[in-house]
Amino acid sequence: MAFVPLHVLSSYSLLTSPTKIAELVKTAKDRGYSAMALTDNNTMYGAIEFYQACLKNDLKPIVGLTIWLDSTRGIDNQFALVLLAKKLTGIIIYYGLVLPK
Repeated sequence: MAFVPLHVLSSYSLLTSPTKIAELVKTAKDRGYSAMALTDNNTMYGAIEFYQACLKNDLKPIVGLTIWLDSTRGIDNQFALVLLAKKLTGIIIYYGLVLPK
């Protein structure tokens, strides 16, 4: 069974990751991955760029999102919920979660 990174942040996750999508995809290709996910924090700004870069490099793109939710428990009072879209319908729903209303 091949390893597939499912929680990857790009430079679109502000103040979290300096890595550009092109570098992420190139590294995944160099390591022999067949697929990878992009799950930036509270945003999907890089989803289209990621999708196109993966297809160009023969990688299966898995579009996702990390949403930080508030909690009444714990020290930090926040926890991460990683969402991965199985189909285009899921991607559209995730865009609805992060787009301003």
